[in-house]
This record gives sequence, C-alpha cells and structure tokens, in this order.
Amino acid sequence: MQCPSCSARLVSELVGGQALEACTSCEGHFASHSALRGILLAQAEVRPSATYSRPSPLSDPVRYRKCPACGEPMQRKNFAGASGVVLDVCPEHGLWFDRGELATIMTFAATGAWHRAEHDASERRQAKKHLDAFMQEIQIGVPRAGSALSGAGDVARLIPLDWPTVGKGKRQ
Repeated sequence: MQCPSCSARLVSELVGGQALEACTSCEGHFASHSALRGILLAQAEVRPSATYSRPSPLSDPVRYRKCPACGEPMQRKNFAGASGVVLDVCPEHGLWFDRGELATIMTFAATGAWHRAEHDASERRQAKKHLDAFMQEIQIGVPRAGSALSGAGDVARLIPLDWPTVGKGKRQ
C-alpha cells in the first residue's frame, strides 16, 4: 500500500500489539477498524491519570485523501465525535492518522474520554430514537400504550364536535 499523504510505501508496524501500516516518510499510520479498537481498549484499561486536552479540529488544512487499501475517497470525521481529532475514514478498510494523531487518540482513550464520548453518543442515539417515536406518534395520531400521548385520544373523544372556540361561539 502507498501512503495517502505522501505516496511513500507503507510498512507494517506493531502498535499496542496491533498490526498497522506506517509511513516512515511522513509518520502517518493506517489502522483497520478492529486494530484501532484493540489499541483503544488496551489504552482504556490504563488508569486515567490526566485529563484530555482537546486539540482544535481547525488547526490543520482540510485535505481529502484516498484509502490506501481501495483507492476510494475517505470521509473526514471527528473521532468519537468529541476528540477534536479529524481523521480520514474508509468505512470498509480503516482510518488514516496523520503524524501525532494516533498518539493523541491513545491519550484520549487512556484518560477515559473515549469511554465518556461513547457513553454520551449512546445516550444521544437513545434520545433520538425516543424523539423519532414520539414524532411518529404525533404524525400518525395513534399513540402506543404507555407513551406520552397515550390517553390523549380518549381525552379528544370527550370534547364535543360543537365545542365553542374561544371568542367565536360555535364551530362553523
């Protein structure tokens, strides 16, 4: 594989017991999703002793790179949505780390910030699921038992159709 940053040949390297592809020229790394997860889980077992200092995601120029495995353009994503490190991600093959980014992400995991970010993301997904269900109930008008709207239909049926509107008398 070739480096997506400087086109040098990537060489295999072990980091945290996981095989990554490294560029000896620009010092970037390419990691599969499973290898990165292994590295982060090992780092997360380290007792948090420091706080994470989030870097500015705006400090580097925006560059779109191609995946060294398949050649498709990678997506740019803020790792874990909260790290401040914007990585190049191929959904199928892995992630590209520019020089220093892998070490920053390892610190992110070692301080416990990765677990907090994962927990917060899980809570946001759950809240979105509840909100989506609530919005669907409003649109359909058929609340499920135990929901915030259950019983609202019963109340609506008690209101007579000729109920006067405010200041207008009877409905037209």
